[in-house]
Amino acid sequence: FDRRKVNTDWQGTQAHMDEFIQEMRRAKLDFLNFLYYADNNQGARMRNHYKSAVHKRGLNACYTIVQMGGNRENKHIPTDDYSINLARIVQDLDAPWYQKIDGKPAVFYLTESTPENYANTLQDRDNIREAYGKPMYEVFLELGYNPDYSYLESKGYNARSWYYNYDDHANGDHSLESV
Repeated sequence: FDRRKVNTDWQGTQAHMDEFIQEMRRAKLDFLNFLYYADNNQGARMRNHYKSAVHKRGLNACYTIVQMGGNRENKHIPTDDYSINLARIVQDLDAPWYQKIDGKPAVFYLTESTPENYANTLQDRDNIREAYGKPMYEVFLELGYNPDYSYLESKGYNARSWYYNYDDHANGDHSLESV
């Protein structure tokens, strides 16, 4: 991008998102993948600006599920943040702007390499599956170094990824390996 802008403090405005959409389309990119944070988290700001954009210009979006807020155990309590965000995610999966692969909404799940985090992420996945009730195109993203993938393999995943965040102290690396 000729005029790339870095905004790491999540202070973007609707005008920033509208300009970003134009730049993405000029670059011939088809979709964005937002890390899904609960609406009460600043990380939700640009996702919500995207959803509010009047002219998406054919730029679709999908979610990587990171933090849904609330308590997973309260998924049937309509006023709990978890339940609220679960309903928002499921509603968005059928939105005309939501990225589909083979006709199915693309949903990414991001977790860290511990059995507890795997279990929580898989519970989020199961809750989204149950609430949506239709097939999805699902991708599991691993946040960690040299994780043990046997737990994920036992749950039916046939690929793995390493997802590293870029920071000032280390180079970013994105790679996908077959199991």
